[in-house]
Amino acid sequence: MIMNNFKFLFVLSCICLQVFLSKAYDENDLDETDKKCLQELNLDKSVVINNYDKDDFIKEGNIQFNQFYACAWKKDKLLQDDGSIRLLNLTNMVIAKLEKLFPGVTNSAYRGYLAGESTAPCKTVRGSDDGDTCVKIYNCILRKIGEVSQKVTPEQFRPS
Repeated sequence: MIMNNFKFLFVLSCICLQVFLSKAYDENDLDETDKKCLQELNLDKSVVINNYDKDDFIKEGNIQFNQFYACAWKKDKLLQDDGSIRLLNLTNMVIAKLEKLFPGVTNSAYRGYLAGESTAPCKTVRGSDDGDTCVKIYNCILRKIGEVSQKVTPEQFRPS
């Protein structure tokens, strides 16, 4: 019985991860910061919406999108003016996104673990400019969330 429950929970967590990774970015995902940056940079929202692939990864190499992303991360205090990443703010943002996307995962320690394990290895990723760095870090975090959540499910997690 316990093994069947474990298998069920593991399959459920894999399905939840797939839903998280396959949710297409759309206009409803734009927040106030995003809208301000679009206006400041005189960009159409399609520049942002169309730069996410079907798995929610960001397509790299789009200069306009990179400018937008650097603007948004600076306004959200994830990126400092000197181009360095504010790791604590970034980790907290990932925790908040995980909480919003997975309200059924009630273990806040697991969300913190998942966020920490996915942001820490990505903090040294660098791109050709601030925006490119932000995009590469975002994609790195998304990949790491998938890897970490497959290794340690909420049910397996035991805080140290």
